Amino acid sequence: MMQNNISPYNSKLTIGIVGGSGAGKSKVCEILEGLEVEIINADLIGHNALLKEYPNSAYHQIIAIFGEEILGEGDEICRKKLGKIVFSNTDALTRLSAITHPFIIKEVQSRIMSSKNRIFAIDAAVLIEMGLHKICRAVLGVFAPIDERVSRIMHRDNIARGAAKNRINSQKSDCFVRQFITHEIHNDSNLGDLNEKVHDFFDNVIRNSNSGGVRGTK
Repeated sequence: MMQNNISPYNSKLTIGIVGGSGAGKSKVCEILEGLEVEIINADLIGHNALLKEYPNSAYHQIIAIFGEEILGEGDEICRKKLGKIVFSNTDALTRLSAITHPFIIKEVQSRIMSSKNRIFAIDAAVLIEMGLHKICRAVLGVFAPIDERVSRIMHRDNIARGAAKNRINSQKSDCFVRQFITHEIHNDSNLGDLNEKVHDFFDNVIRNSNSGGVRGTK
């Protein structure tokens, strides 16, 4: 595992949560939130980047590239229409990321710096691709079997199996992610098991943060 850089936000403890679609990173963040960790959902911030009236959004840039056929009600960008394009076309996803990632990074950094809280978890499917892992004291990778991920995506987003697989295939592999994480959790059992694993991870990070280091565990 690669050791990550220490966060430049001196008094802040920032944890990165990374995992492919359907792996369960959002559930991990729910558990951390119960431990009084402030969750910054970078994926939701990315949704804001698509909104027509959101300050400094990427709305007009995205329309210029992908056309008005991705618009839905109220002339807002329809994420489902856009998703059909980018999750089946690597070049299209790269172009979209080049527009939205700078917006997301700026928003994440601003929220950390302006908050009075001390401990944060950045929930981001593309944490590593955006370089946000570099501001984290620890990075947790959340993994799950492919078949389970596909089923979760189908149920959550009401899409077909093929579309769910395309979404997974458009993301970085688990092998790539493991180069950058300091800890990992396997979400392959029940909620009680996941809850226990997240608590163990959190205790480990806090303990090692207080002693000035980070120790990787699985």
